[in-house]
This record gives sequence, C-alpha cells and structure tokens, in this order.
Amino acid sequence: MGPFRLDPLVRQKLLAFIRGGGHPEAAAVAVGLDVKTFREVMILGKRSARKNERTIFMKEVEAAWAVARLAGDVKMHKEKPIEWLKNGPGQAFAIGRWKQMGSSAKGKNSTRKGPEDWEGVGEFLAWCMEGLEPFPEARKALGDRVAQSAMKKQMGKISGKRK
Repeated sequence: MGPFRLDPLVRQKLLAFIRGGGHPEAAAVAVGLDVKTFREVMILGKRSARKNERTIFMKEVEAAWAVARLAGDVKMHKEKPIEWLKNGPGQAFAIGRWKQMGSSAKGKNSTRKGPEDWEGVGEFLAWCMEGLEPFPEARKALGDRVAQSAMKKQMGKISGKRK
C-alpha cells in the first residue's frame, strides 16, 4: 500500500460521523472510502511504531469512536442508572476481576491461602459502598450479599464445616 493521504474535509466529515455514533466502517463508506482500504489503513496504523499519516488517522478514528461510546455511556448513566450499573462501561473487566478475586480467595489460582488474602477487603467494600451512594438499590444489594456471605462463613464455623 502506497502513501496514505485523505482530503481534510473528507477526514473531518468521517470523524464527525463517528463522533456522532456511526460505526467507523459505515462512516468510511459514507464519505466514499473503500472498506478494504479503511481496514488496511487502520491495521497498518496500529502496527506502525513510528508516527505517520496512518498512525495519526488510526488514533483520530479511535478517539472519535471513544467519544461516541462515552456519550452513549453518559446518556445511559443519566437516563437509566440501574441499567447502566448492570450493563454499563467496564462490565467485562469488572466481572473478570471479581471472578479472579473470588478464585484467588478460594485458593484456586493462588498459593496464598491465609488471612492476608483478605487484607484490605473491608477498605475495598467501604470504597464500593461510598461509590454506590447515588444508587441505593445497588448499595443495598451489595450490603445484603456481603452480609449473606459472612453469615454462611459463620454458620460453617459453628457446624464444623468450612465453606
């Protein structure tokens, strides 16, 4: 692929479409770019270690896409806060981290199995509860879940079973 040059007005229009919520590839077609060329430029832009037209363009497209995503996340947060909590940004990461913490606490992916595994958990839970102040239903659900877990642990000690 030869040098990449894009008319500044076409570039501006493309980025505006993306910031407005259009999918990058659809925006490219809308401004007259070939999808295959667009994809190649994006791939080459990511692979290149040096700053050139492709890397600059790729970063502009990624930034425009991020602006659109952020605008959607903010709108969802304002209009449907409960839905935002359940499905909003970062859920894939958050769910993965929670699972990782759970398996670590159970000793599955960790060699540490003592009380030091739980160091800071209380602080973390307090931080979560503080962050959930605007969301009383979520805050209550987290508190109930923690209380339920603590009760199960206590019952296991009384009966001689460890859960």
